[in-house]
Amino acid sequence: MTFPDPSVAFDRMLIMGNGGAGKTWLARRIGEQLHHPVVHLDDMHWEPGGYGIARDRALRDEMVKAAAERDVWVGGRLRAAGEHGPQPHDDPDLD
Repeated sequence: MTFPDPSVAFDRMLIMGNGGAGKTWLARRIGEQLHHPVVHLDDMHWEPGGYGIARDRALRDEMVKAAAERDVWVGGRLRAAGEHGPQPHDDPDLD
């Protein structure tokens, strides 16, 4: 995937989709092309070390607000509480 002129591309992009759809893969590729940081919503929503334990709402909201205030970013990957364990897009060999 390439963008003809990354300087005129999107500043902020949110990628949504079902678990295993490739959101993380796509966000990484777009981030590389646009030189934008990639923001993973899962990392803000869930406690470190496992999905299914939601982070404190105030802390989560603070983290999301800080990320959203950046000038540029590509974001994606929000897993439902029932989607525990590795997802296909978590496999580094698929990159």
